[in-house]
Amino acid sequence: MSNDPVAVGGPVVTHTFRVRYVETDAMGIVHHSSYVPWMEMGRTEFMRHFGFTYRQLEEMGVVMPVLEIWVRYMQPTFYDDELQISTWLEELTRTRIKLAYKIARLSDDKTVTEAWSLHTFAGRDGR
Repeated sequence: MSNDPVAVGGPVVTHTFRVRYVETDAMGIVHHSSYVPWMEMGRTEFMRHFGFTYRQLEEMGVVMPVLEIWVRYMQPTFYDDELQISTWLEELTRTRIKLAYKIARLSDDKTVTEAWSLHTFAGRDGR
């Protein structure tokens, strides 16, 4: 069985990056808190793939607050690892969007993290 993600609502968008030193602890292992910003990077590139950015969304008066985040840490990652984050649409309603993520280490093609984030659409006033 393939370990590749399957998108429920369209294509899987991928983005490759390297682990920066600042994202690691004293042993060179990536700190667990670094994965959430990587998910944001995946979300940003996912939106860019479809021709718009967070900035454009905000200029239209729309924000996407996070309602929930789930992360499963499967393998450690280290300073200077080259990683690929895959992002796809898991669910979309009139008021919510759920995006799923898979982060893989390119050197050995191991999945290091699986995750998802649930957001709502709101105006600047929070409604």
